[in-house]
Amino acid sequence: MNRIDTIVLLTICSITTTMSAYENSFFNNIDVPVGIAIQYTGNDNITEPIYAQLVKPGSLTPFSPGKIGIPAIKWGFCLDNIYYIENPTTEQKARNFKKAFWKKIPITWVEEISTTKRPEKKSSKQQRPLRREKPIPAANKSLCKDRHFDIIRNEHGKIMITASLNE
Repeated sequence: MNRIDTIVLLTICSITTTMSAYENSFFNNIDVPVGIAIQYTGNDNITEPIYAQLVKPGSLTPFSPGKIGIPAIKWGFCLDNIYYIENPTTEQKARNFKKAFWKKIPITWVEEISTTKRPEKKSSKQQRPLRREKPIPAANKSLCKDRHFDIIRNEHGKIMITASLNE
């Protein structure tokens, strides 16, 4: 194999792995910007770094391996933790949140399908909201797949991160 063939092969492999990567997207439903950081699960008790972005009010921000500083090698890693900073200061945002202090936040699982998700390609089957009479299996809470999260405030004004069990 010559050098050009090797480069083409490596490029195709890189593109293929990025296309099948797990994407986590966040939509900010509150009136202030929110710094969001994600952390993947580590192997052999190695703590993974965090990857951060600013999510402006009313906007959708994706986290995908191979983009925004997340190495493409993370394509098969599962989401482990989510952190946030409400209305970060200029100092906190400096150098992509390098010196920021993050607050860990749990995911609140909801049955409703999010209305803030980026439109997907339409399939021939029409989707209907799911109605469940039985308990939802734990597999629906998997963080080893594409996930969409909504940033909202609860009735007490505290920030919550929600994800649908039915998506």
